[in-house]
Amino acid sequence: MLSSQNNFSIINKWFNNHISLGGSVHIVHDTVSLIGSPEPYLNDIYDRFSKLTFEDVEHFMGSRILDNSMPNRALIEDATKLYYLEEQIKQDKLIFKPQLLHEPWADRYRVHPGSGRIAAMWKCDPITPIESIYIHFNEDIFTIPPNSTELRSSQAFLDAITYKATTSIDCTVETALKRTERDTEWNPTIVSATNWEFIRYSEGKYFLEYKQAWRDYSLDLWLLLNR
Repeated sequence: MLSSQNNFSIINKWFNNHISLGGSVHIVHDTVSLIGSPEPYLNDIYDRFSKLTFEDVEHFMGSRILDNSMPNRALIEDATKLYYLEEQIKQDKLIFKPQLLHEPWADRYRVHPGSGRIAAMWKCDPITPIESIYIHFNEDIFTIPPNSTELRSSQAFLDAITYKATTSIDCTVETALKRTERDTEWNPTIVSATNWEFIRYSEGKYFLEYKQAWRDYSLDLWLLLNR
């Protein structure tokens, strides 16, 4: 649950508007059954990371947090973020529930944001079903996922999006049915007369601290995979 009154105000306003437009919000109880196992992705990214040189990893650790110019940066960052998230899960420090999207134009459900969290959670426990949050837009092409529970109040939504109490959150409301730099894979083909909006929640101002934290795990992961 969030204790910040400002956070509650943003979420309450968005939720009430979304419901007034005919939308709904749901907890999906078994996300992996809809998106498929993350095992192939995990095996591939860790295998490719293990083949990097020690110098590659050392360079990454010494670079600036927002430096995207170095070779193999995306691979190293993604792999070390996954490993960092695994450690956070083992220590019961994960805060935010992933969000599930329905993309009927691509015939799939997809997690964003939170694909790394889903993969890391599955790796730590491939048996227990993983929950996510689904925002439903009441249009003919969208389908509410099976095995889900509707959240009928802004307080229920507020309680559902986090695993534990926190005030370290940034809520962003944006137009839903258009492509965005926040998610370049989201490419809706539908045109709607309704002004649907997404709400995204994240660590906000603390994000760069987390980004530095998972960078610090890169050498540990490399040594683990190459021992």
